[in-house]
Amino acid sequence: MKKIGLFVLFTLVFTAGYYGFNLREGKEAQPALEQPQEYQRIISLAPSITETLFALGLEAQIVGVTRYCDYPPKALAKPKVGGYLDPNMEAMVALRPDLVITFPGHQTLTPRLEQLGVATLQVQHQKLTDILDSIRIIGTATDKEAEAKALLSSLRSRMEEIKAKMAGLSRPRVLVVMGRPIGSPLKKIFVAGTGDPYDEMIRIAGGTNAYQGDFIRVPPLSAEGIMHLNPEVIIELVSNQEVQKKGWNDTTLLQDWAGLPMVSAVKTGRIHLFADDFDTVPGPRFILTLEKMAQVIHPEVNWTMP
Repeated sequence: MKKIGLFVLFTLVFTAGYYGFNLREGKEAQPALEQPQEYQRIISLAPSITETLFALGLEAQIVGVTRYCDYPPKALAKPKVGGYLDPNMEAMVALRPDLVITFPGHQTLTPRLEQLGVATLQVQHQKLTDILDSIRIIGTATDKEAEAKALLSSLRSRMEEIKAKMAGLSRPRVLVVMGRPIGSPLKKIFVAGTGDPYDEMIRIAGGTNAYQGDFIRVPPLSAEGIMHLNPEVIIELVSNQEVQKKGWNDTTLLQDWAGLPMVSAVKTGRIHLFADDFDTVPGPRFILTLEKMAQVIHPEVNWTMP
């Protein structure tokens, strides 16, 4: 499964998942951890968690990651414990972890780890605030609170700089496309709904989400549905790996949209392909995607950094 497809699947799973975070130890340990711990053997069960651990200076303590964890490059050298939906319990146990950091979709795995005396920490990325909170939560739990505060300060400063530049500007209708069949007539187009982190990012970047439904977090739309929304800007998340494998290029990807000539974004050429690996990982590098979004939504702004 490619990362872009996996990200959409993560989103759909999270929608029905547990809200909040939980830090628990195995039944043979203390019932709860009140103070930060210096964990020495940490397993991450998601790419964004792995990125956060590295960003907090915990590289040496990471003993296991999923097969999708490929950033930073040093993560590739870490032992693999399966994927998000199919974590390998035997592989994890063999690594003798003292902490496993999970997402809401791992509820059935958590009790099994706790029975073995392994502490678990659950975070979520349902919203942009959750991404920021997960950095704080992981930092506090792993005795890296100072590093977490510094990282959060930097991220929030960059977010505030974007907000300042957006003050008083018009807010075009923006549609973030998270997945669709490529090379065929437009159909089953998964877009970011109002409950998704991309919705918050659109607003910070100076736009308005063209899709305002709140019943489904990542709804599938038809071509007719896109025409009804008539977005002024379309940001499509694409898998660079898949593009290279299939021999596609920007022309191939954009050609599909030519079938909707009456849509404002198509008519004005405001369709932007986001293919960087961080665009689909809700970790600390979300700020890079946010900055890219702001620049394509409001190209008239002077984005030259001092």
